[in-house]
Amino acid sequence: MLETSPELAKLIKTAQAARRPLPARLRALSLVTQTIDQMFIEPTWPMATQATLSEGAPPQDKPHLATQLPLAATDVANVFGQINHIFREQIIPSLARRQIYITPLECLTDEQRQWLQGYFTHRIYPLLTPLAVDPGHPFPYISSDSLNYLMILQAPTRPGNGSAPLYARIKVPRRAVPRIVPIPTMPQPGNKNSPRYYLAWSEDIVRHFAAQLFPGMIVRAIYQFHILRTPHAPAGEQKLDAVVRLDIEEKIPGWILHWLLEHLEVPTDVVVHCAAPLSMSSLTDLADTVIPLLASAKH
Repeated sequence: MLETSPELAKLIKTAQAARRPLPARLRALSLVTQTIDQMFIEPTWPMATQATLSEGAPPQDKPHLATQLPLAATDVANVFGQINHIFREQIIPSLARRQIYITPLECLTDEQRQWLQGYFTHRIYPLLTPLAVDPGHPFPYISSDSLNYLMILQAPTRPGNGSAPLYARIKVPRRAVPRIVPIPTMPQPGNKNSPRYYLAWSEDIVRHFAAQLFPGMIVRAIYQFHILRTPHAPAGEQKLDAVVRLDIEEKIPGWILHWLLEHLEVPTDVVVHCAAPLSMSSLTDLADTVIPLLASAKH
């Protein structure tokens, strides 16, 4: 935890307090993420001294951290790790005890997956603009605070004839589509008085059906990433709107991360490895979604 920030420590304690209502705990986690994000978007945000925060960095990285980053990537990763632990180990089980589940899509019933297919086809698919990256298609501009997928594709080949991987970027819509998608409640045999409620992250729906965006291609891998840009030019830089933080799924292989860093033109010290889901500031959406479900569970 960032011991130099009592405000963040207080919010994390609020999220850990089992006696507090679940929506309040979710909003506390969301506010922690929003606060840290704001520190990168607005570098003048008051916080601990940059020198202290960069003490653990290699000597060659300290100048960059001291001039550009309000927090070291390791500090951010530690706080995000706490947020993820509280969310997965405390809040998700608490929701499950109230018959509210955020379940992997692979664990849903055939009827629920069929409903999700229709939701994806009619609500999400028309909003997606997958962009291939190749010599004829340069790497696209990635807007700040956007949630994205990097897809690794391969064209079908004859046996024995390998082909180089292809890359594509998908931006997850976050305004026209809710971050949390309620799945219609399915009848539970022998349990009519206690319905179960299932929720899905919108990016999980995109990931699940992403192969439909590239018919005929083989999807080798897909990784979520989230970037932040500052509206100010960092010290010593001429480039405006520079990427000041790159959040990436922690399981991403090194060679794919290197490819992404090269195309974003950012150094390794802005990378924060996180457990999915990324951009947990949207936990306020989950809080708003579960309020009526929690009320129903009491009756």
